[in-house]
Amino acid sequence: MSEDSGAISGIRLRLGVFLILLFWLPIWLLAPAIADLLGYPPNSTGAHNVFITIALIQTALGVIGALITGKTIFLLLKKVPRKQVPKVFWQALKTGKTDGFDN
Repeated sequence: MSEDSGAISGIRLRLGVFLILLFWLPIWLLAPAIADLLGYPPNSTGAHNVFITIALIQTALGVIGALITGKTIFLLLKKVPRKQVPKVFWQALKTGKTDGFDN
């Protein structure tokens, strides 16, 4: 890791928020269609395994996103006064920059 571990990264923040949004999307609703494409009959063990696999992957992505975003927010809390955290968070999310707040 050649990058400064104390730097606030807009890219990491965006990635984390994107993974959290993927966690909240009901992708598991596509499980019957995916199971059908894979050749599993409805209500079979294979179709249930497809549903479980999608749910596990989606949950893992959400946890990874929460860890990435949480680390970035923790760095923000250390560097920015509490009242400015939402403003800097949205600025970093929209523009990828935290001008004047990285020490």
